[in-house]
Amino acid sequence: MPKLCLPPWIACLLLTATARAAAPAPARAIVEKAIQAEGGREKLARELGVHAKLRGTIHFLNGAAFTTDLYTYKQGQMKQVAEYDLQGTKRVLTLVLNGRDAWVAVDGQAQPLDEEALASTREEMYVAHVSSLLPLVKDKGFELSALRAGKVNGHAVAGVRVRSKGHPDVNLYFDRASGLLLKREYRARDARSEKEVSFVSLYSDYRELDPAGPERHTLKTAKVDDDGAALLDFLRKRSLAEKENEKIAALVRQLGDRSFRKREHASAELVARGQPAVPFLHEARKDPDPEIAHRARQCLRKIEPANDTEILTAVVRLVGLRKPAGAAEVLLAYVPFAPDEAVAAEVRAALAAVAVSNGKPDPVVTRALDDKNARRRAAAAEALGKTRPDRAVRRIFLAGIKQPMKIITYRGGEKSMEYELIEVTYFNKLDESVFARP
Repeated sequence: MPKLCLPPWIACLLLTATARAAAPAPARAIVEKAIQAEGGREKLARELGVHAKLRGTIHFLNGAAFTTDLYTYKQGQMKQVAEYDLQGTKRVLTLVLNGRDAWVAVDGQAQPLDEEALASTREEMYVAHVSSLLPLVKDKGFELSALRAGKVNGHAVAGVRVRSKGHPDVNLYFDRASGLLLKREYRARDARSEKEVSFVSLYSDYRELDPAGPERHTLKTAKVDDDGAALLDFLRKRSLAEKENEKIAALVRQLGDRSFRKREHASAELVARGQPAVPFLHEARKDPDPEIAHRARQCLRKIEPANDTEILTAVVRLVGLRKPAGAAEVLLAYVPFAPDEAVAAEVRAALAAVAVSNGKPDPVVTRALDDKNARRRAAAAEALGKTRPDRAVRRIFLAGIKQPMKIITYRGGEKSMEYELIEVTYFNKLDESVFARP
């Protein structure tokens, strides 16, 4: 799992706009301690799709503010969409590395990355790979040596030099107390001066990422209780028994009845049913009968608050993260009532998170493989890994990972950038369309 380091698009933007080695024995132990401090081997080793949001300041562009959406999946797949304000003009720069394919788009105009920019960007990716630490103790081709002790921002540090054929040496400095990486340094060609200079990154404000932060904020704003029992009750109220399904389906068909009185009655009844009627009404919006489609839209406007999908998504994600007792049964009951595919995907992801405990599948999920409802059968099969693993992109609920929330970078001794991590979301994979050319 990559550490979020200097965005490689900065290298592309620039191209378009010493310590003594000590005994090698301690070096591996220093790195192992850092891996444990960041969350441990098991979590850091997972091959996940990552979507991170960053914001900060580009000092070499007169303090231009920027935000970046960063997507990474597997080694060699990376996409960054950066928006920055250059003297009052909003610019958008997209940089993609997808195996051998590499391209950049400025304000939507895509073109191949030139050789110099590509080489610089790939070097940035290599250094980020080194900074993710786990490859240093798993992969061959890295030579580690300990560096003389020193200090970084007042913290006593232990240093490790990383060497690999064909790449610059990378010096990493770790807090002796916590084990966390505080500084990274290497030398490379600077596009502005066309000289080899030192590139330094300083990491601070380490925090354990809160995968539920945005969701808890959403529910707090909506005044929805977020404890486990309340979350499950929220979904129960939006689920129906089979007989109720049939009644709502009949009311939807009645929206197109010849009788105006019956149409009005059906509309009123559907609104009175509230949230459980929503998925039926969403489907009815596409009905070839214009009267049914029109009345379905009217009913939805009366039932759904503007942010209902956002609230639902937050509830489902928190259930998947917190795994309250009975979660699998409630999620399976709710599967057919998800108002759209986006929410349905979140429900399947949460179900996958609770379907297996201590290596054993929940009997409720196993029984659902034979459920009468096709959506429940499919969700149960996906949760238990009985479908092709590459078929669905789903969110992964991962806690216990520490990341530096603030990073400052220097080039040739001058402050280059400073930025902070806003949000990180993990997925079992990222769809290839994320890295495709426009």
